[in-house]
Amino acid sequence: MRTRSVLIVGLMLLCLSGCVWLFPEPDVQPVVTYEEAFDNPASYAGTHAWARVDATASRVWIADGALQITVHDDDYFQSSYPEGVETGDVFRLDVGVCKVAGPEESEFGVIFYRDSNDDFLRFTITGDGMMRFRKRQGGTWTDIVPLTPCVAVNQGTDCNQIAVIANVSEFDFYVNEQLVLEASDASFQRGGIGVIAANPKGSQDIHVGFPIVVLTELE
Repeated sequence: MRTRSVLIVGLMLLCLSGCVWLFPEPDVQPVVTYEEAFDNPASYAGTHAWARVDATASRVWIADGALQITVHDDDYFQSSYPEGVETGDVFRLDVGVCKVAGPEESEFGVIFYRDSNDDFLRFTITGDGMMRFRKRQGGTWTDIVPLTPCVAVNQGTDCNQIAVIANVSEFDFYVNEQLVLEASDASFQRGGIGVIAANPKGSQDIHVGFPIVVLTELE
């Protein structure tokens, strides 16, 4: 896990410094407003402490240079997020994700525009090469884009880089630097960021590591 985490962190940092063509406006100077590589306890347990869980249904902890999430129960999700970190109107969110073990159909990815009611937008991929864009509003899940094949996903236990480029309610989603989806939803504006792992009905014991999270404001 540690070797794979170091590799994906290096690739993501290289992309953030060199892949400026992905940003919507060439004259905009992007500003990294939050970055966490989970290698310094003073960072991830300080002002922007990440939510951690130790329960029967799921567990969230930090080890081996990554935020780790296990979800034991079926039809259950677990998210984690840094306190006090929120997006602006135009931003890019990069997350590295490495599946460690569990069912191929289980989902993992990013959340954004999280509000005080724990409602948010989420973009996830699966170990068998699918993607989905959903929202949680009033505690109810709605598919904006249902489960769809995504050839850009590294399947199995290979690591993936997920990026979201947002302009208020318009979103471009990248997997491993490939644009895989363009979508829109105006349910939320601004809000918190985080990561998520989820088991569908009939599946159990997904374990995923998130070695890096970077939020860049583009405006």
